[in-house]
Amino acid sequence: MDMGVVLHVKNLSKSFPGVKALDNVSIDVNGGEILALLGENGAGKSTFIKIVSGAFYADSGDIYIENKKVDIRSPVDAVRNGINVVHQELNIVPWLDVTTNFMLGRERAKQFINIIDKEYSLKKTQESLDRLGFKIDITKKMQVLSFAEQQMVEVAKVISTNPKVIILDEPTASLAQKERENLYRVVESIKEQGVGIIYITHIFDEVFRLADRVTVLRDGKYIGTKDRAEIDEKSLIKMVVGREVHSIPRKSTTQNDIVLEVKNLNAKKVHNVSFNLKRGEILGIAGLAGAGRSEIVRALFGADKKDSGEILVEGKKVEINSPYDAYKSGIALVPEERKSEGLMMEMTMEYNNACASLGKTLNFLHMISYKKVKKMAHDAIKKFGINPPDTKRKAKLYSGGNQQKIVVSKCIEADPKILLIDEPTRGVDVGAKEEIHTILDKMVGEGKSIIIVSSELIEILKLSDRVLVIREGRIVSELNREEASQESIMQFAMGGNIHG
Repeated sequence: MDMGVVLHVKNLSKSFPGVKALDNVSIDVNGGEILALLGENGAGKSTFIKIVSGAFYADSGDIYIENKKVDIRSPVDAVRNGINVVHQELNIVPWLDVTTNFMLGRERAKQFINIIDKEYSLKKTQESLDRLGFKIDITKKMQVLSFAEQQMVEVAKVISTNPKVIILDEPTASLAQKERENLYRVVESIKEQGVGIIYITHIFDEVFRLADRVTVLRDGKYIGTKDRAEIDEKSLIKMVVGREVHSIPRKSTTQNDIVLEVKNLNAKKVHNVSFNLKRGEILGIAGLAGAGRSEIVRALFGADKKDSGEILVEGKKVEINSPYDAYKSGIALVPEERKSEGLMMEMTMEYNNACASLGKTLNFLHMISYKKVKKMAHDAIKKFGINPPDTKRKAKLYSGGNQQKIVVSKCIEADPKILLIDEPTRGVDVGAKEEIHTILDKMVGEGKSIIIVSSELIEILKLSDRVLVIREGRIVSELNREEASQESIMQFAMGGNIHG
């Protein structure tokens, strides 16, 4: 349902010290359409979002809503003009409950009494979540919800404001397949209501399923816009990265000896989990959002307290009660929440990159050598394509995908025997995704062992030698490469017969 141009962004430019983030970019969004906005990490997508949503102010350029020029200098201005965003990094107050977060800034006072009408807030929140099919306890604090549930609340909140334009920034990056399908249904229903949707994603399946048109940015410049029917995956990749990207199927490097054994592990959302991990193996953990996937690796790393169970590394029982214990035992974790758990946002790229492996930076006096820290940082930039290549840049100033690269680099730099990696390529572009996959494959080829948790079943199937399927905190299936498929994983994740 095309209702004409609802958002017109003309000649937008924005520079930061040493970086031209946007260079004369013009984009149109029609009402009743889904415009996929693609580009590598650092292409300018985040800057574009922040300008249109009022977080940044452009150096030059104009924004029009329904042919009317608007001056957006704050998020309040953006919402007032009908533009709302569901950010990749959610804007929530974790210690407040769902209802309070949902109604924040939109509370209604009781008639004749200057206090918040709690009944109205509860009713409004529940109705909005029910309308989208989101099953969430609105009395719970946000911090006890999974990332996927927190995101559902944010989506419902944005939609309830009746916007003219919605920007969805990597909305399914941490959702399992069932939750993704639900979100796709919601997005398509919003489109039918005449809302213009900018959909930012690195998942090409979503582009071909949802988008009416596709716009690509590269190095801060507008590359072009195509109707979905005009492109295929190969031509789209070339538009995004400026070259062809070749995906090479990995060969199994699994050896016979067991490097990690987990016996009867019990922790938050984890019930009597037992499995092993072999040297040179990539073990995938799949399941629906909230099934306990992340909780398993967090308990193994000591980020969450385990209630009971044994962990053996190379046949020796280890006590892991903290991340420090895990590192000493040769276990590192790339966490799902990179901003709050993976990075020190106010510290530089080079410091973040070295902080888990400071022993490597010591000189003959056993003091930290800045020369070694700097070299490690430059090696990481080259290896992962971190952009901009500024070792002294604070982590908070990088795009989400480049932050992810820094976290992965930091953990690999620690040279662990076992790498636990939760959503390894969340928010990472297609080129960087292949680079990370290649690095993981190289690690296991060198005798390391890896456990990956991913909401992308294609990623699980591509990388894993074996797949554990989790439902309600329990292993319900163990599948080898021949047995594993999207259909078999989803069958067990959603309640199929227990196997393995």
